[in-house]
Amino acid sequence: MINYIGLAIVSYFIGCFSFAILVGKLAKNIDIRKHGSGNAGTTNAIRVLGASYGVLVFIGDFGKAFLAAWLGNRLGGYLGVAIAAFYVVLGHDFPIFHKFQGGKGIACTVGICAFINPLMTLISFIFCFGIGLAIGYISLGSLLFLTAVPIGAIIYYWPANIELIIVAFLISGLGFYRHGENIKRLKNGTENKIWRKK
Repeated sequence: MINYIGLAIVSYFIGCFSFAILVGKLAKNIDIRKHGSGNAGTTNAIRVLGASYGVLVFIGDFGKAFLAAWLGNRLGGYLGVAIAAFYVVLGHDFPIFHKFQGGKGIACTVGICAFINPLMTLISFIFCFGIGLAIGYISLGSLLFLTAVPIGAIIYYWPANIELIIVAFLISGLGFYRHGENIKRLKNGTENKIWRKK
C-alpha cells in the first residue's frame, strides 16, 4: 500500500512537469498559457510557437507519461500502471507548480496507451488524429482518441485486467471534462482550426 501511495505521488509530480510551459519560455520567453487558447499542451504550442516546437511538447508529454507507466509496471504490474497513469495525467492537467493550470492530457494518454499496447495505440492515433487533421479540428481527433481508449481497454483486457479498464474510463472522462469548451464550440461550429489563416 505504501508503495502505491508513493507511486501516485511520484507520478503526479512527473505529470506536473509542463513541457509546453518550458518550451514556451525557452523558445520565445513567453508563458504559453497567456497566448492562443491558454492551454499548456501540444495544440496550443503548435499555434503559438510553431509545428516544430509543438512536436517537442508532444514528445515531452508523451515521454513523461510513458516513464510513469513504466515505473508503475515495475513497482506493481498492471495495477501500478493504472495508478501511475491516472496520477500522471492528473498532474499534467492540474500541476501544482503552475497554479493548477495545465494541459488536457492527450499526449500523456497516448504515451500511457503506447506503453500498454503500442500497436493498437499507433493504429488508433493515426485513424483518430488523421480524421481530426483532415477536417481541421485537432480537438475532434482528441475526442475520438479518448473515446477509443476505454473501448480498446474493454476489448483487450476484459475481464482479466479490470484495473486498466477502470483507469481507461477515468482518463477518458477527465479528457472529456478538459475538452468541455471545445465540445461546445464544435457543436456551435465556432471551434478554432489547428492551422489558423494568416
